[in-house]
Amino acid sequence: MADKYVISGGQQGAVGDNAVAHDFTMNSNSAIDDVDLAALTQQLSLIRQEAMAEAMKTGAPGDAIAAGKIAEAEAAASAGDKEKAITSLKACGKWALELATKVGASLLENLLKKELGLP
Repeated sequence: MADKYVISGGQQGAVGDNAVAHDFTMNSNSAIDDVDLAALTQQLSLIRQEAMAEAMKTGAPGDAIAAGKIAEAEAAASAGDKEKAITSLKACGKWALELATKVGASLLENLLKKELGLP
């Protein structure tokens, strides 16, 4: 039997039959909340191109998968979906950070450092 509730991304105050939530505040601590999505999309385009070139050069399946996740993050940011954008980027881990640093995408570099808990 499938789960009755499928929760994906974001915060939920109450879930389930007859669930009630009141008198509380939910705060997001995601670094992406204050990011300019247009600028992020532009920088994601830069690292996507670099990631695709790198994946072609190495031929490594993991690099191709990560390049796809960067493209997914770019599409999500372009559509205004911050949560999906950061989830896709975090799936790439430090490789996305290295690419952002390499191409000079400072907004993306700082965002990834915060999201990955790096100095």
